[in-house]
Amino acid sequence: MSLEPDDSERYSRQLLFWGERAQRLIGEGTLLIAGVGGLGATVSQILARAGVARLHLVDDGVVTCSDLQRQSLYGECDLGRKKVLVAKERLNSINSAVEVIAHDHCIGDPRPLPEGIDGVADCLDNFAGRFALYRAVPEGCFFLHGGVQGNQGQLLTLVKGTSRPLRRSLPDAGSRRELSR
Repeated sequence: MSLEPDDSERYSRQLLFWGERAQRLIGEGTLLIAGVGGLGATVSQILARAGVARLHLVDDGVVTCSDLQRQSLYGECDLGRKKVLVAKERLNSINSAVEVIAHDHCIGDPRPLPEGIDGVADCLDNFAGRFALYRAVPEGCFFLHGGVQGNQGQLLTLVKGTSRPLRRSLPDAGSRRELSR
């Protein structure tokens, strides 16, 4: 991908920070975001604004009233609509050059991940889905885990086949109980 004149203007601050080569890599990337709730809505917007080429969004939820105060992609007009479809519309309005592919299913369903992904952002709200997602990630692909519980959060990046496996990288069961209080 070569940067078009409009791209140079749009991404001018990023180009100053990390340069044209890195922006080109971002502009060629394909990422999967599992869960487009509170964390996933924010992550997907940042990636769309950064100019990632392709975003695969996976979620089976609908927008509810309790989502509106923390899930920044959604408004009252979206109540009852599928999150991935609304997210796709909003992300396309943020950056129409980003290809957004909506997958309306639960991440725990026995389906393979899309071909050609470079990385996965785990924005799920449960460990069963998180572990199922990690098992499906191809070797060499990065896996970014983000989790929020109350007023605490954690972030972990793994490279499948290089880093420690997810189960051994997360706090032990006793620590997880402490986080859930």
